[in-house]
Amino acid sequence: MKFSFTIGDTYRIRFRDHTEDSNESTIFYITGRVVASSRYSVAVAVWYYGDERDFTQDDDNIKIYSIVRMAILNAERLCHPPSSPRV
Repeated sequence: MKFSFTIGDTYRIRFRDHTEDSNESTIFYITGRVVASSRYSVAVAVWYYGDERDFTQDDDNIKIYSIVRMAILNAERLCHPPSSPRV
């Protein structure tokens, strides 16, 4: 299934992740603001500033996880700030 994400929007994403010492993958959820997206993955910030400052990769206060698109089972948009570009 193909998902499209909007930079700046908040999502709850359900995805499969690898496991150690197991024959099965594990299903996890991540909830956060989409800060980047590509053909292969989506980057989700789970710890983000409350104001609308610009995203920077070098900010140690922002915690980002990259989720491989093929592992995503579903995605629910929770919040849509005005004027967010679709990717």
